[in-house]
Amino acid sequence: MDETKLNFEDTEVYVWAVVDVDTFEVIHIEVPLGRSDLDTLLFLKRVLKGCRGDPVVLVERRQWYNWALEDLDLCEPRRET
Repeated sequence: MDETKLNFEDTEVYVWAVVDVDTFEVIHIEVPLGRSDLDTLLFLKRVLKGCRGDPVVLVERRQWYNWALEDLDLCEPRRET
């Protein structure tokens, strides 16, 4: 999972993307209205609905990932920089 901040029509927006690290296939992309813990949790739940097996979530060390990753006991999260 990665995110980037863009300026669109004088407004900052965040784009979140999930990529399969084996195939580099984009699995899911979204432009959320916010970047809170709840936004992160809902995004990850939508992504995990389409996953098979035991997914591993790789994220940066951002504070809004902490609560969402702790709430999701479906997978093993790894934080990387």
